[in-house]
Amino acid sequence: MKINEFVSVLMHSRTQSHVYHLMTDSYTQHEAMKKYYKNIGGLIDSFVETYQGKTGRKIKEYITFNILNTNNTVKKYFLDLVEVVKKMKVTGNDLNNIKDEIESLINQVIYMLSLK
Repeated sequence: MKINEFVSVLMHSRTQSHVYHLMTDSYTQHEAMKKYYKNIGGLIDSFVETYQGKTGRKIKEYITFNILNTNNTVKKYFLDLVEVVKKMKVTGNDLNNIKDEIESLINQVIYMLSLK
Protein backbone atom coordinates (compact mmCIF):
# COMPACT_ATOMS: atom_id res chain seq x y z
CA MET A 1 0.00 0.00 0.00
CA LYS A 2 1.31 3.45 -0.87
CA ILE A 3 1.65 6.08 1.82
CA ASN A 4 -1.11 8.28 0.33
CA GLU A 5 -3.52 5.31 0.37
CA PHE A 6 -2.61 4.45 3.97
CA VAL A 7 -3.14 7.98 5.23
CA SER A 8 -6.36 8.28 3.22
CA VAL A 9 -7.73 5.12 4.85
CA LEU A 10 -6.89 6.54 8.29
CA MET A 11 -8.45 9.91 7.48
CA HIS A 12 -11.59 8.17 6.26
CA SER A 13 -11.70 6.08 9.44
CA ARG A 14 -11.99 9.26 11.51
CA THR A 15 -15.08 10.38 9.59
CA GLN A 16 -16.53 6.87 9.44
CA SER A 17 -16.18 6.42 13.19
CA HIS A 18 -17.93 9.74 13.78
CA VAL A 19 -20.82 8.56 11.61
CA TYR A 20 -20.96 5.29 13.56
CA HIS A 21 -20.87 7.33 16.79
CA LEU A 22 -23.92 9.37 15.76
CA MET A 23 -25.91 6.42 14.37
CA THR A 24 -25.68 3.93 17.22
CA ASP A 25 -28.17 3.06 19.93
CA SER A 26 -25.41 1.39 21.94
CA TYR A 27 -23.73 3.46 24.65
CA THR A 28 -20.62 1.24 24.48
CA GLN A 29 -20.29 1.73 20.73
CA HIS A 30 -21.03 5.43 21.12
CA GLU A 31 -18.13 5.80 23.59
CA ALA A 32 -15.77 3.56 21.58
CA MET A 33 -16.34 5.60 18.44
CA LYS A 34 -15.88 8.86 20.35
CA LYS A 35 -12.57 7.61 21.76
CA TYR A 36 -11.43 6.73 18.25
CA TYR A 37 -12.40 9.87 16.36
CA LYS A 38 -11.11 12.14 19.13
CA ASN A 39 -7.67 10.47 19.14
CA ILE A 40 -6.97 9.34 15.59
CA GLY A 41 -6.70 12.86 14.14
CA GLY A 42 -3.67 13.76 16.23
CA LEU A 43 -2.00 10.46 15.42
CA ILE A 44 -2.58 10.96 11.68
CA ASP A 45 -1.19 14.48 11.91
CA SER A 46 1.88 13.26 13.79
CA PHE A 47 2.43 10.41 11.32
CA VAL A 48 2.15 12.62 8.24
CA GLU A 49 4.31 15.44 9.63
CA THR A 50 6.98 12.94 10.69
CA TYR A 51 6.89 11.23 7.30
CA GLN A 52 7.07 14.50 5.39
CA GLY A 53 9.85 15.85 7.61
CA LYS A 54 11.82 12.64 7.32
CA THR A 55 11.49 12.21 3.56
CA GLY A 56 11.16 15.82 2.43
CA ARG A 57 8.18 14.74 0.31
CA LYS A 58 4.65 15.96 0.72
CA ILE A 59 1.93 13.34 0.52
CA LYS A 60 -0.26 14.09 -2.48
CA GLU A 61 -3.20 12.49 -4.20
CA TYR A 62 -5.35 11.67 -1.20
CA ILE A 63 -8.20 9.25 -1.89
CA THR A 64 -11.80 9.54 -0.76
CA PHE A 65 -14.09 6.67 0.22
CA ASN A 66 -17.84 6.30 0.61
CA ILE A 67 -19.30 6.52 4.09
CA LEU A 68 -20.93 3.33 5.35
CA ASN A 69 -24.42 4.10 6.64
CA THR A 70 -25.09 0.96 8.60
CA ASN A 71 -24.01 -0.04 12.09
CA ASN A 72 -23.94 -3.74 11.16
CA THR A 73 -20.32 -3.49 10.06
CA VAL A 74 -18.66 -1.58 12.91
CA LYS A 75 -16.59 -4.36 14.49
CA LYS A 76 -15.64 -5.84 11.10
CA TYR A 77 -14.66 -2.36 9.91
CA PHE A 78 -12.19 -2.00 12.79
CA LEU A 79 -10.92 -5.59 12.48
CA ASP A 80 -10.18 -4.90 8.80
CA LEU A 81 -8.64 -1.51 9.67
CA VAL A 82 -6.20 -2.98 12.18
CA GLU A 83 -5.04 -5.44 9.49
CA VAL A 84 -4.35 -2.54 7.11
CA VAL A 85 -2.25 -0.85 9.79
CA LYS A 86 -0.36 -4.06 10.62
CA LYS A 87 0.51 -4.64 6.96
CA MET A 88 1.75 -1.09 6.28
CA LYS A 89 5.54 -1.04 6.10
CA VAL A 90 7.29 2.15 7.18
CA THR A 91 10.95 2.88 7.76
CA GLY A 92 12.34 4.10 11.06
CA ASN A 93 11.47 3.82 14.72
CA ASP A 94 9.72 7.19 14.73
CA LEU A 95 7.12 6.23 12.11
CA ASN A 96 6.79 2.69 13.47
CA ASN A 97 6.13 4.05 16.95
CA ILE A 98 3.29 6.24 15.67
CA LYS A 99 1.94 3.34 13.62
CA ASP A 100 2.02 1.21 16.79
CA GLU A 101 0.01 3.89 18.63
CA ILE A 102 -2.57 3.84 15.83
CA GLU A 103 -2.77 0.04 16.03
CA SER A 104 -3.12 0.23 19.81
CA LEU A 105 -6.00 2.71 19.53
CA ILE A 106 -7.81 0.46 17.06
CA ASN A 107 -7.29 -2.58 19.31
CA GLN A 108 -8.72 -0.65 22.27
CA VAL A 109 -11.78 0.18 20.18
CA ILE A 110 -12.17 -3.46 19.14
CA TYR A 111 -12.06 -4.44 22.82
CA MET A 112 -14.62 -1.76 23.76
CA LEU A 113 -16.92 -3.01 21.00
CA SER A 114 -16.84 -6.49 22.57
CA LEU A 115 -18.30 -5.15 25.83
CA LYS A 116 -22.02 -5.23 26.45
